Amino acid sequence: MKIQIKCICVLLAVLMVAGVFPISVFAKEEQQYVKEVIISTAETEAEAKQWLVDNGYQVLDVNLNQKSGGDVVYMGYITTTNPDEAITDMAVMQMEGGYSFADYEAMIEQRKKDIDSMLSSISIAIETARDNYTKGYAGAVKAREVLNTFVEDDSGKYLGDLIFVENFDKELINKVFLQGNSDITMIVYNMLALACIEIGEETNWLAKLENTDPYEEYDPLVYDELSRKMFSSFEEIHDLLEYYEMHCKEIDENPEMLEGMTEEEIADYYPEDYTKARFIYVTLTNYKYDNGTLADFFAKDPNEIGTEELYPLFAAMTPAEREVSLLVGFTAMIAMAQNDTESLNQYFEDFKNEIEFYEFGDKISVYANVDRSLFDGGVALTNSALRESASTGETAWYSEDNIDRELSIALGCLAGGSLISAVATAAISKNIIVNKYAYWDLMDVNEDAFFMILGNLEERGVILNYTYEAQSVAALKKVIPNKIIRQNKDLFDEGEAMVREVKDTLSKQAYKSQQESTRRMIRIADTVKYVAIGISLLAEAARIGIKLYNYYHPDFTEIPRIIVDEIATDTKNYYVNYYVTTDQSGEYADLNAWKGQRWNALYITKDKEAGDPILASGLTAQVKDSSMPTAQSYGVHYFGETGACNVSRYLLKKTAPATYMFFTRDHSLRATASAFSRGTVITFACIGLVSGLAIGSLGVIGIVKLKKKKKGIVADAAE
Repeated sequence: MKIQIKCICVLLAVLMVAGVFPISVFAKEEQQYVKEVIISTAETEAEAKQWLVDNGYQVLDVNLNQKSGGDVVYMGYITTTNPDEAITDMAVMQMEGGYSFADYEAMIEQRKKDIDSMLSSISIAIETARDNYTKGYAGAVKAREVLNTFVEDDSGKYLGDLIFVENFDKELINKVFLQGNSDITMIVYNMLALACIEIGEETNWLAKLENTDPYEEYDPLVYDELSRKMFSSFEEIHDLLEYYEMHCKEIDENPEMLEGMTEEEIADYYPEDYTKARFIYVTLTNYKYDNGTLADFFAKDPNEIGTEELYPLFAAMTPAEREVSLLVGFTAMIAMAQNDTESLNQYFEDFKNEIEFYEFGDKISVYANVDRSLFDGGVALTNSALRESASTGETAWYSEDNIDRELSIALGCLAGGSLISAVATAAISKNIIVNKYAYWDLMDVNEDAFFMILGNLEERGVILNYTYEAQSVAALKKVIPNKIIRQNKDLFDEGEAMVREVKDTLSKQAYKSQQESTRRMIRIADTVKYVAIGISLLAEAARIGIKLYNYYHPDFTEIPRIIVDEIATDTKNYYVNYYVTTDQSGEYADLNAWKGQRWNALYITKDKEAGDPILASGLTAQVKDSSMPTAQSYGVHYFGETGACNVSRYLLKKTAPATYMFFTRDHSLRATASAFSRGTVITFACIGLVSGLAIGSLGVIGIVKLKKKKKGIVADAAE
C-alpha cells in the first residue's frame, strides 16, 4: 500500500470514532474472556452448583460462605472470545465501605449546571452557526451533514437537525450533552466551531491578522479572561513547532534519506506527530504577523510573554469564533480556517469511511455505549476521601471502635455527679440541722435568763430605764448601771450560769446530733452513689446487649445498583462505573448470603480504564491464603485497595475461613487498547469553557492542500 499523509479530517475520524466504538477488530488471537458473572445461593452445594450448570455458567468451585451458618454461595461465569465484551475488573463494596448516593446526585446536578452554563456562554456561536446554515455557508452545511450521522433516540431526530434546523430545544440539547457519548459530544463542539468560522484564504481570522496592529490598545475587559484561558493552547502550538524543528524538519529538507526504504520502514521512520506538527509549521509560516510570521509569534517562549500579547489574535476573530475557540483551542481554529469546498467534502467522505469501517450503518445513537440507567437512581459515588472517612478498623462488637464513647462518658458523669451531690447534701445538712436548732435553743435560754433578772430586780424595787433591743443577759448588762449590777450580783450570776449550763448542754447535744446527722447523710449519699453506679452498670449492660443483638441482627442498608468509582491520577481524574452482581433470582447478591455483620456485594466493570480484559483461564478462588497464585494475578479487591480481599471478613462467625478470589488479564491488547482507553459510559469532568478541549485530535480538517511529492512518500508544503 502507499504511504499517505492523511488530512486532519482522518485524525478526527480515527481518534473520535475509535474512541467510541469497539476494539475487537484489533484482537491478535482468540482467547476466552470472562463476560458475565452471577451468584448462586442455595441450602446445599449440589443445588447451588446445579443451577449454574443448568443455566450455562461455569462454576468457580469454592463456597464463598463457608462455616457461616447460612446458605452456600458459589460464583458462576460465562465466557466470550470478544475482548470488548470482557470484564476488566471485579471489586467488592461492603455496607460501610465509603460511598454516597447524595454525592453522586449532587455531581449530576452540578454537571447539569455546567452544561447549562456552557450553552449560555456559547449562545452567540450557536446563533451564528444556525444563521450560517440558513445562508448556505459551506462549513455550516457540512457540519449539519456530519452531525446527522447521529440520532437522538428519545425524539427520533437527527443531531444535526436538532442544532441547525429544528426550533432550538434547550432541554433536549442539555440531555444530549449530559447523557450522550462523550466522544460524540466532542464532535458536536468541533462541528459547531466549523459552522462558525469564516473560511477562505483572504477572509479567515488568520488572514485578518496581517492587518492587525499587535501594539494597539485593546480592552482587557474584552480579551483578558479569554487570553488567560487560551494560554495553554498557545503553549500547545509552541510545543508542536518545537517538535517539528527537532523531529520532522530534517525529513522534509532531505527526502533522499528515505530512498531505498520499504513502505513499512518509511512508516516506522516518521515521527508519531509528524502530520500534526508539519501542518502547524507549514500553515503558520505562510501567514504574516508583526513583521514576521505567525510561526515566529507562536515560537516565543511562553515564560517570557504575557497574556496581553494574545489580545490581537482574538481581535481578528468574530465574537462567535472567540466563543468556540475556548471549546476547541487554537490548533483546531487554525485547521478549520484553512477549509474550502474540496477539503470539506474530503473530510465528510473520510468520516463516513471511518464510520462504515465499524459497520454501524446509517444511524448511530448519540447515546452509543452509554448506560443511561446511570440517571435512573440507585447509583452511588465512591472515592478515596469517602472510603477514608468510612474506615472503621476492627469490627468485633467488643472492640474500641465499636464502644459508644458518648454514652459511656454520660453514664460516668451521672454516677460521679450523684456521688458529689450526696456528699454535698451531707455537708449542707449538717449545718442546717445541727447549727440551726442549737442556735434557736440558745436564744430561748438567753430570753429566759433576761426576764428572770428583770423580774427579780422589780421585786427588789429597782426601777430601771432600759431597752428591749436585745433580750439577752449580755445586752441587759450594757444598759443597766454598774452599781445596780454589783448590788444584784447574785441575780446576774444566776442568769449567766443558766446560759452557760445550756451552752454546755447544747454543745454536747449538738456534737452528738452532728455525728448522727453526718452518719445519716453518709448513708444517704452511699445509697445514692450505689444506685447511680447500679444504673450506670445496668445501662452499660443494656448497651452491650443491644450491640450484641444488633451485631447478630444487623440492619442492612440498600446495596447500590451502580458504584461510580472516582479515580485520581497525577494527570487526570476519571470515573469508572461498576455494576452489582445478582443472584439467580435477580436480586442484588450478598457474597455471605446475609449472614454477616455487613453485606459484601461484588461489582464488575468492562471499562477499559479499569484494566485489560480478564481471562477465564485465570479466574480462581482459594481458602486461607491471600497470596497471589502467579505473578500475573490480580485479586478481587475492596474498592480503593489493591490486594485481594477476604470476602468472609465480616461474617458473624469468626471461625469462618478467609476466602479470596483471583484473576489474570490479557495484556497482549494493551498496545491497541490504550488508544481507546477513554471511558465511554459517562464523563463527569466539567465541560465548561476550557481551552484546548479538542487539541488532541487537531479539531477537524484543513490540510488537503498538503500534497505528496518524491514518489508519493513525503508531503510537500501547502501552496
